[in-house]
Amino acid sequence: MSYNDEFGYHEVIHTTHVMLCMWEDHILGHGVVDMDEPELKDLGEKISSLMSDFYQEISNKSDEKFNKRG
Repeated sequence: MSYNDEFGYHEVIHTTHVMLCMWEDHILGHGVVDMDEPELKDLGEKISSLMSDFYQEISNKSDEKFNKRG
């Protein structure tokens, strides 16, 4: 199997989504981060934003490469 075929992109997109959901549910949503440590919450939200940006970028690249839009 080639890593740069459509399925390879799908794997990265899917795994990024799973990791982002886990990050937001289990780290950002944890009471220590969410309520007790504002500095950690700010940093965690930056990480979440970067992960979201990565998800969007890899999705766009997949769409461009495999002509899913347009």
